[in-house]
Amino acid sequence: MSEKFIAAGVTILVGIVGVAALSVLVSRNSQTVNVITQATTGFKNALCTALSPIGVKCASTNPLESVTSRVIW
Repeated sequence: MSEKFIAAGVTILVGIVGVAALSVLVSRNSQTVNVITQATTGFKNALCTALSPIGVKCASTNPLESVTSRVIW
């Protein structure tokens, strides 16, 4: 019986954390778009740096394009 209470408590806590995270993402004060843009830009830069020793050059600076469309072989 105590295992069911623990499982129920953990479920409730995970739900509360999930709702809090969702409210932060959709808040008017959050800058979710800027965070996503910066993350994709950082990933693009890391990928281009990793591929540069084999002669791959990145053509575009738009972080929302797919990586394969920016690679010049």
